Amino acid sequence: MTRYALGIDAGATNLRCALVNDQGQILFEIREPSKGIWNGPAYMDQLTGLAQRMLAGPVCQGLRVEGLGIGTCGQVNLNGELFGHNGDPSIRIDPPVPIAAVLSARLGMPVKVVNDGQAAIFAEAIYGAGRDVRNVVGFTIGTGIGGGIVLNKRIYQGAQGIAGHLGFLVIDFEGELSVSGVPGPAEDFGSGTSIGRIARKRIAGDPERGRLMLELADGKIGDVSGFQVFEAVKRGDPLAQEVVEYCGKAIGAAAVSMIHALNPDIILLSGGVAEQGDLLVRPIREYVKTYALYNTRNTPVRIAELSSQAGVIGAAALILNE
Repeated sequence: MTRYALGIDAGATNLRCALVNDQGQILFEIREPSKGIWNGPAYMDQLTGLAQRMLAGPVCQGLRVEGLGIGTCGQVNLNGELFGHNGDPSIRIDPPVPIAAVLSARLGMPVKVVNDGQAAIFAEAIYGAGRDVRNVVGFTIGTGIGGGIVLNKRIYQGAQGIAGHLGFLVIDFEGELSVSGVPGPAEDFGSGTSIGRIARKRIAGDPERGRLMLELADGKIGDVSGFQVFEAVKRGDPLAQEVVEYCGKAIGAAAVSMIHALNPDIILLSGGVAEQGDLLVRPIREYVKTYALYNTRNTPVRIAELSSQAGVIGAAALILNE
């Protein structure tokens, strides 16, 4: 008998709610702009309204929808409460926003809440690139870096719920402090934002070598982003290739640390930057094969399969994979 649950992928900009079955298939979805995640009462009202619209719609009629899972940006504790800010994790949300408890009472169904990176990696572990293994460490690489840890097909959240925030792994312990207060974190080396920043710095030091990236940004060095860097790599630009190689090695170092800490079956890469494919993945794989402990050097590094659907599927999977 097919089982059903709702999943909400709650990013900082947009909300996406879907009806998902136990095969990880999205049957129907609705989207709307977020009214602001950091306004707790308004945020919970919007999440409630979104779920109620889905449940009242014709697609859910006659179905037993078992519950609602939510993957939200920010830090989520073990009670399903939003209690920290990823843009500046030193900021505490006090008191925590009790998303799970409030929405469960309003909707009359189980509600589970995790960080959106955790939800996306969970989807891949159950239905995507990690479905054939039990232990997955996944990096979500986009504007920033997040991630998730799945052990024995369960999300590992740690003591407070923060496990899997892999963008804060320290790559350079003497590096500049990030806004989070962490020195030299992976996010400052391998995210899409950082790839653009590192490229701009190198172009400023040698404008001639950076000529192609500048041309792609209409001559404006401040407009050089990860997009121009990857496009230049595709055209064979040596400086752009050096930047991506450097950033890939940084993510590779973070991956090696997680391999040594948890010995997962696979390392998984998801998100818009990871979807650039071999351009970024090759230096990550090479770093793992070169610098991981000998017996772990063959740990596969895979690209995610579910793309932008992972968030809602993983959120629903919180209910469907009890």
